[in-house]
Amino acid sequence: MAQSITHTPPTSTRSRGFTLVELLVLMVVMTMLIAMSGTALMKYLPRADLKYATGTIVSILQDARMEAIKHGPVAVIFNADGCTLYVDSGDGNWNTVEDNVATKRFSFSEIKRGGVSFSELPEKKVFVFGRRGRINPPSRTIKVKSRATELQIKVLTSGVVKVI
Repeated sequence: MAQSITHTPPTSTRSRGFTLVELLVLMVVMTMLIAMSGTALMKYLPRADLKYATGTIVSILQDARMEAIKHGPVAVIFNADGCTLYVDSGDGNWNTVEDNVATKRFSFSEIKRGGVSFSELPEKKVFVFGRRGRINPPSRTIKVKSRATELQIKVLTSGVVKVI
């Protein structure tokens, strides 16, 4: 009868697990990764706020154009803190906003981190869209800035809204 030979590994007095040095190295690497990602995130946030503000203003302008085509003249009125979409009460007077109905508003104060504003307000603060969705007076530009970055919103005479 043949005898089976079994191999037994040598016993070690060292227990399984990580050493204190290995854990410290891991913590240092994790800290460096967190610090680098936090720095990258802080650079991204102002740009994201600018895109949010610009996108919201573009949306309001596009809604104004659609509303004008469907129901008649509407206006978007700009001030230092944002803009408001008004539907005309029928008198055609946009200088007195009290008698017109505000349907949408946007304020830069909605952005909690701040830092986004108009780099310059449009010359004429009232953008009126007529029944065909065209803007009067023709072609306007709105500049929105956030620290070092600026985006421009161009409203063509046809009423088409573009971000430049």
